[in-house]
Amino acid sequence: MNPVLDTGAAVLTLATLLALVHVPLGTWIHRVHTDEQDWRVERAVYRVVGVDPRTEQRWAWYATSVVAFAVVSVLALFVLIVAQGWLPWSQGRSMTWHSALNTAVSFVTNTNWQSYAGEAGAGYTVQALGLTVQNFVSAATGLAVAIALMRGIARHDTDRIGNFWVDLVRGTTRILLPLAAVAAVVLLAGGVVQNFTDPTTITTLSGGQQVIQGGAVASQEAIKELGTNGGGFFNANSAHPFENPNAWTNLFEIFLLLLIPFSLPHAYGLMVGSRRQGVVATATMGGLLATSIGLAAWAELAAAGGSLGSMEGKEQRFGVAWSAVFAASTTGTSTGAVNSMHDSFSAPGGAVPLANMMLGEVSPGGVGTGLYTLLIYVVLAVFIAGLMVGRTPELLGKTVGRREITYVALSIVTTPALVLVGTGLAVLLPVSLAGLHNDGPLPADRRRLLAAFATHAGAILQRQALQRSVGEATALARDSTARTALLSAVSHDLRTPLAGIKAAIGSLRSTEVIFSAEDEAELEAAIEESADRLDVLIGNLLDMSRLQAGALVASPRPVDLGEIVPAAVAGVGEPERVTWSLDPSARLVLADPGLLDRVIGNIVENAVRHQPRPGTVRVATSGLGDRVQVRVVDTGPGVPEDGRDRIFLPFQRYGDAPAGDGVGLGLAVARGLAEAMGGEVSAEQTPGGGLTMVVDLPSAAAVHDEGGS
Repeated sequence: MNPVLDTGAAVLTLATLLALVHVPLGTWIHRVHTDEQDWRVERAVYRVVGVDPRTEQRWAWYATSVVAFAVVSVLALFVLIVAQGWLPWSQGRSMTWHSALNTAVSFVTNTNWQSYAGEAGAGYTVQALGLTVQNFVSAATGLAVAIALMRGIARHDTDRIGNFWVDLVRGTTRILLPLAAVAAVVLLAGGVVQNFTDPTTITTLSGGQQVIQGGAVASQEAIKELGTNGGGFFNANSAHPFENPNAWTNLFEIFLLLLIPFSLPHAYGLMVGSRRQGVVATATMGGLLATSIGLAAWAELAAAGGSLGSMEGKEQRFGVAWSAVFAASTTGTSTGAVNSMHDSFSAPGGAVPLANMMLGEVSPGGVGTGLYTLLIYVVLAVFIAGLMVGRTPELLGKTVGRREITYVALSIVTTPALVLVGTGLAVLLPVSLAGLHNDGPLPADRRRLLAAFATHAGAILQRQALQRSVGEATALARDSTARTALLSAVSHDLRTPLAGIKAAIGSLRSTEVIFSAEDEAELEAAIEESADRLDVLIGNLLDMSRLQAGALVASPRPVDLGEIVPAAVAGVGEPERVTWSLDPSARLVLADPGLLDRVIGNIVENAVRHQPRPGTVRVATSGLGDRVQVRVVDTGPGVPEDGRDRIFLPFQRYGDAPAGDGVGLGLAVARGLAEAMGGEVSAEQTPGGGLTMVVDLPSAAAVHDEGGS
């Protein structure tokens, strides 16, 4: 399939699927968080943790609950990872304490950065009870914060924004768990593995040993994508065939990434009582995502084409277009999942994921995080717009004052400030600089990889050298063929008139034969005709050599075709077979008189040669805007459309030319001379059969009118 069409089909398919579900799911999200009734399982959870579901919190207590839950979650996950060696289904896997702390913080904050290989650092128990659980509750936390912000915008005359624990439990039990269960079944049907078997060692066809990993992958993969988490069960993440087996699971996983983020704007519109607000938010998110997909696909398709094109870092099962779609979608939703390696993207292609992250991930952003980040931008935009028009900034009836804009400013500058500070530390600390230098000898596996890359690079360079050699050889062969054709044609055409002149002169000088006055006149006419033919041939050869050398200089000036056409026709053989009709309004052209005479003379000569008797060649002029067209019409055999450009090549005698008649320079010289004067020569079919040559020239009348005005 065409890559451009493939990308367009990807965007259209995703847009169609999301359009079908975002309203029902958005409505359900709104209903879940406005329902006055609790499910039985929810009431059981509230009793265990000691929460009164009917008590709502101020924003400060809500934020404190979020932070407290995160701290407890980090500690619990850290202990679970460190202690996994004493737990069942650990498969002997372990992490250092600092890797365990890194992983715990990463999964609790929905960052899902992994400094370990999934199949080497985390056993089945940690994957299921630790990482998968955090995939649920970290996404539910982001959703809860977004719902709290919606309530804060929508409510009036109250400082309560809901209960974090109620929002957390409902988001998990009523939204994430049911959707993840369905998604896991779909992925399982698509080929994603789900088991608790130990890794299996097999013997490959080449006699080597390979370890086949297993695990509860489908259940974790579902919430990994649905909750915009991204931490992979395997090191290769969604490029691994056990996580993402085929094109259908690839499409489904991208759909899961975007499902909740694109449904939340509709819930927001219902929450604030204005569906148009949700439509605008959805359109903004969709526009940003479509733009990033288009730019990433364009950059990567361009980088993968040509002799130096590379598929390095991309899965052949998905190709360039779907790698770009996945990359734009995963970074646009703050998800860490990948089906290709972003560091292998081209410079402009890699800039797209980077731009998505630096934008604050609002295209459409993660579960909850995308919408509340977009709403922060909305508050800022309302404030700036109010200042510009001189009115008090208001959002849905609420004044945006100094306090609100201060919080917005802090929210916007915090992330780039942390990035800049972290980047500064990274380039200053000795441990970071040592990592850049990579001191010490390369390990054996790295040396083999380097050797493979060097071999591949050498093969590419050798292929380029061979391509250049083939091109040079082709050019030499083409030049040799042209020289052979030139020598053959020129020797024949020079020999013919010279032989005619010599024979006629020899006859006239002979003393053995006495010619009548009529015979002598005929011989003299033959000498003149042969000399004229020789003059035309030599003139064409000289003109072609000047054109190819770039030595021809034209001096265009206003010229009357009423003077040029009759003179050019008179200079051809059998001028009586040519008629002309000149439009009085299309006679003045801007051209070099001498060159124009050669152009029309060569074209008319060619037409007369191929015009069947007793027909005549017609020359006519017409005006077309600021151009004048001279048409030379014959009714001969004509030239097929696919061969009309070839008749203008030097030393070409196409199908409507008798074999061996002429060198084939006349039309090539005519086109070259016309282009030197700013004109064009083209060929088209004569209605009813034949060939019409069109000489297009700038009108001197138009130039005169412009100068006068």
